Amino acid sequence: MNKRIILPALAGVFFLAACSNEPVADKKKDTADSVLRITTTNSDAPKPGAIMFEGDTVTHYPNGVIQVKGYMGGGMRQGQWFAFFENGEVQSECQYKNNLKHGKSVVYREGGKKYWEGYYNMDAKVGKWKFWDDAGKMTEKDYGGTLPTGK
Repeated sequence: MNKRIILPALAGVFFLAACSNEPVADKKKDTADSVLRITTTNSDAPKPGAIMFEGDTVTHYPNGVIQVKGYMGGGMRQGQWFAFFENGEVQSECQYKNNLKHGKSVVYREGGKKYWEGYYNMDAKVGKWKFWDDAGKMTEKDYGGTLPTGK
């Protein structure tokens, strides 16, 4: 009986932890910030007694297709994280360090064409970012700042 309660409860806790603390933005809106708000934003330290997730983490759509996958270390997103459209195509890939975007980030449109790509340094956009419109025309915007080490 306990296993029937604990496993769904843990799945529910993880799902809530993976959701943004902010409203989900319109994914069709043509801005870099509007697409990647799938997992939690940087928030307060865990409350005493909170469950700290460690290891590979995967969530699925109701149809069984992977929605989000990545690694949790110390209760925070670490390394490469991927988000997928419900049809299984990659929607985004982003590097994290201690729950902050840190490294290359790429977001794709359905069908696999790039939507935007750029780098973060501890959650701040840095360097030249590339954006593609529906027709595939690229524009760039320079956010300045310092690229993460090794980039």
